[in-house]
Amino acid sequence: TYVVLDEADRMLNMGVESQVRSIVAQVRPSRQVAMFSATFKRNIEGLARDLLRDPVRITVGSVGQSNKDVQQYVEVLKNEEAKWMWVVDNLDRLLDQGQVLVFRGTKDDCDAMANKLKRASYNANSIHGDKDQRERDAIMKDFKSGMAPILVATDVASRGLDIRGIKNVVNFDVARDIDSHVHRIGRTGRAGDKGQAFTLVDRSNRKDSGFAGDLVRNLEMSEQFVPPALLDFAMENPKFQQRRARGTTGLGFGDAGGGGGGRKRGGNNPHVQQTVGGLGYSGSDAGVLGKGRGKG
Repeated sequence: TYVVLDEADRMLNMGVESQVRSIVAQVRPSRQVAMFSATFKRNIEGLARDLLRDPVRITVGSVGQSNKDVQQYVEVLKNEEAKWMWVVDNLDRLLDQGQVLVFRGTKDDCDAMANKLKRASYNANSIHGDKDQRERDAIMKDFKSGMAPILVATDVASRGLDIRGIKNVVNFDVARDIDSHVHRIGRTGRAGDKGQAFTLVDRSNRKDSGFAGDLVRNLEMSEQFVPPALLDFAMENPKFQQRRARGTTGLGFGDAGGGGGGRKRGGNNPHVQQTVGGLGYSGSDAGVLGKGRGKG
């Protein structure tokens, strides 16, 4: 018997842990459990471990690394109005390549931006947690078909959305953390396709200042270009300055990351690590395999 949890870290972190445990408890003790996610924070690892016995971590790529098939671009702009002008100047070019997914930080901002785009004669829709299933289905149908090739979304669309036509992701608002950023830009460049992700950083926004350091490290780990303006902005953060001076490795200054300890088993593929007794993640995807604990 197999139990598979996709986006396992989110499943265990979004308030449905008890329901997950209840479902798993109904499966026979000899079950095989597989958990998949592009990210797996350390504080969630303990919850996952409690559902597994003798777990094996399989990591594709490097911990915290974004998909290299996604070319990332970062624009450091002076305020939100400058970000809107960037969208106006570049949207037609992006639409020539395929559907465009735009991320905003709040539901109200999603609706406001979609309406603003419509007033500018673009076919755009918004999607977020306040939309019911019927509305979501209709919106996604129009987006997939290209009838409304612009979708403005909250992070509700950062996972589980697999549409080959998405060629460009625009982070109009930066993500709340680097894990969310990895999931957002992972909506393009899927299954071997190439994609582009544009992150618009607002110099006037204090939140963006704190995120800039994480973004620098993410770009470096993915071997992508770090704009000097972004590095300069990140260096305004004292914590980033200190880590930079010490040459500290690791992703950012928060708890974005994962990878428990354990005993590694080598393989022929240098890009795959198998770890016994630990969990982990990668920017591509990670699977955690283990036998069920067999307890109710």
